[in-house]
Amino acid sequence: SKDSKPATPREQLQNEIAQCSKCKITEKNPVYGGDAKSGIMIILNPPAMLSSVEKKVLMPEIHIMLQKMMKAIQVDITSCYTTNMIKCEGEELPGKMFSNCQQLLIKEIETAKPKIILVMGEMRPLQRIVKNTSGIQWFNTEHPIILIKNPDLKRSAWHTLLNVKAALDGK
Repeated sequence: SKDSKPATPREQLQNEIAQCSKCKITEKNPVYGGDAKSGIMIILNPPAMLSSVEKKVLMPEIHIMLQKMMKAIQVDITSCYTTNMIKCEGEELPGKMFSNCQQLLIKEIETAKPKIILVMGEMRPLQRIVKNTSGIQWFNTEHPIILIKNPDLKRSAWHTLLNVKAALDGK
């Protein structure tokens, strides 16, 4: 129809992610969204040894944990752009799946334009992206699933969040 607006860069990107078919996937991981108004992008990289069943069962707890973690530094989770490092559940090895997702992740960073990126989970696969982004501060902490399963690690995650808050406040 005439009244339909052209898709925003974000909508175009989400369509591209939805239509990607590079991996032999069993199912797509939803891209959570949010709008990066806070200046924060959260990249979730759940541990590889976790089954998709376990991820599904813990998903509500992961969301609650994420909300609480951001709220603790006075940030509303919906004002953060949240995404998964690997966009699908699949039969491929995580490294292969990540190389398939890498360009999409770069586009997400370009679209969200965050000041801060908080990686929750393994950060090693992102090193090349980190090196090629200027003006973005990167932080890394455990994935919420790990914090749920091992509460002793919450203290170090809290210190990382305080550093994120300080960076956000320009300190």
